Amino acid sequence: MSGSWDKTVLHWDLNTGQVVREFSGHSSQISSISFRPFTNASSRTSGQSSPASFDPLFDEPEDMLTHSNDVLLTTSIDGNCFVWDKRAMNSIPRKMSPPERTPPWCLSACWSADGNKIYCARRNSTVDEWDFVSGKFIRSFKMPSGSGPVSYVSSMPNGKHIICASTDNIRLWNVMDDCESSKSAVPFLIVPGHHGGTISQILIDHDCRYMITTSGNRGWEGSSTETALFYEILPVI
Repeated sequence: MSGSWDKTVLHWDLNTGQVVREFSGHSSQISSISFRPFTNASSRTSGQSSPASFDPLFDEPEDMLTHSNDVLLTTSIDGNCFVWDKRAMNSIPRKMSPPERTPPWCLSACWSADGNKIYCARRNSTVDEWDFVSGKFIRSFKMPSGSGPVSYVSSMPNGKHIICASTDNIRLWNVMDDCESSKSAVPFLIVPGHHGGTISQILIDHDCRYMITTSGNRGWEGSSTETALFYEILPVI
């Protein structure tokens, strides 16, 4: 799958190098593409088999799969999030438009570990949470004022946390907490390391043991913040 400046999402055949299908509907450049995780993907962190333990000689190919090949999420820079079902050749995507008073902007979006929630990063220092089944907006996670746009959001494989990257810091949010009932407490933890610059990528391994973060925007704001940091994830007792 590929997304480009021409507002299209293309499905390619790697054997022939030809386009199999074009997904049209976005009105600005594509900013992210991701397939829906399987509902039981989060169970991989509970001691069961993981991609790292996959043996191509003895294990079945489907045991390696962690994501659906049929349902995908695409976002564009104008803030729109579309959910597509590849099984329907003439499908109209489910559209998740920005909430009211939200500026048109989205550089990143991700699925929850179980594939039932969608998180969209916004320019106004928020991350929107949507329900995949109903297509309804649930709530927004609000970063402190002045933290800058959220350039990247990623779900933890444990299904309980999301990583939100703003210009000032990277924050770990517990999505299981009720934001309304815990207003007196700080609803997030700051992940030390990055401070300033645009976070361009966050990678977390399937066993939730390591995380890699990268920052930089091709030198548009200088190269002082172009770094890659490696983290070891330890359980909180």
